[in-house]
Amino acid sequence: MRNGFSDATLLDLVELIYAAGSDPNGWERLAERINKEMPGVGFALGCSLLVEGQGFVQHPASAGYDPDSIKSLVEHYQQINPYETLHKALPVGKAIKATSLVTRDWLERQVFYHEWLKPAGDYTHGAGIVIARDHRRQMRIAIDIPDRLGHLEEPCAQLLTRLGPHLARAFELNQRLEAAIATQHVLDNLLDRIDGAAAILGRNGHVCAVNRQAEALARVATLIKITPTNRMTFCKPAYETAFQRALAAALGAAGSNGPCAFLIEDRDGGKANVVVLPLRATSSGAAYAVAGAQALLIIREAGKAVSAPADVLRTLYRVTHAEAAVVLQIAAGLSLAEAADALSVSRSTARNQLTAAMAKLGVHRQAELVGLMAGLAPRLALKDPGAQSTL
Repeated sequence: MRNGFSDATLLDLVELIYAAGSDPNGWERLAERINKEMPGVGFALGCSLLVEGQGFVQHPASAGYDPDSIKSLVEHYQQINPYETLHKALPVGKAIKATSLVTRDWLERQVFYHEWLKPAGDYTHGAGIVIARDHRRQMRIAIDIPDRLGHLEEPCAQLLTRLGPHLARAFELNQRLEAAIATQHVLDNLLDRIDGAAAILGRNGHVCAVNRQAEALARVATLIKITPTNRMTFCKPAYETAFQRALAAALGAAGSNGPCAFLIEDRDGGKANVVVLPLRATSSGAAYAVAGAQALLIIREAGKAVSAPADVLRTLYRVTHAEAAVVLQIAAGLSLAEAADALSVSRSTARNQLTAAMAKLGVHRQAELVGLMAGLAPRLALKDPGAQSTL
């Protein structure tokens, strides 16, 4: 049984850690490798979560434990685990030995020790490190060591100390990946509910997301196309010029003040409106941030007048329900006082909600707000995602 780890082993473990950062299933491979290096110890990655005021613990990866023991821990004994309270007070990023955290006398007084720790493997020693903690979750790595292998406690603590920064970065990668996937899922679902072809674009027309109608139009490639470098362009030069001008204005390019909308003809001679609006979506979590300015492109058959859906405003621009209600009243032509009366709120409340909404929408005057809504409202309608575009 080794008392330390070679540099080659540490490099292999670091490689496995970063692989787990890109693929959460990789944590299991890391657990198995550490257990292979130290047969007889138990390795666990635990995530303590707080959901609706109730705490519970997930074990995304573990190795070295009897499977039935892990199952009984989750189902019956986690709620009496006194270590959970102690772990909440531990500093993030510092490896702690179990014997420096509690005394043997304290341990033997715990029901948890007699009901689970001792039957599962007589885990009287160990080392652990909290690699991340926020208001709703705590991620921790633990190595549980049987009493007969207590001499491994110090080398395990040293191992976690050296791996700690890499573990923290890998967990951050997991969070970013999770948030990015969730954000993309929301955007994809929202775009598929827009009546017309819609896309979210970045600098130079880089395509971030498209709905089914836009994808179908791009596949036909008679009106728009998506280049091999993932840029959206219009097939006719005149439309491409108008599009680039509108996109630059929507993305806030210096000196750009082009119109946000223009009229085009589809391949059958039908008229369609194109509108390009600034998209100032913000992340709901610190793990993911939208990279750079983005714009919302909508192509919709001309002549269809519908009201702007409030949930599109809320989802794309993070406008609250109350703020969206005031915006729609103002866009409909009501004064601030009339909007306050219609919504049964005070004028000061309506004013504050309108100010907050205008900041999120990136406009400074009510006239600009009405103009933005005029471009948005005639071109958005929530409908069944399976419906087909007429373009």
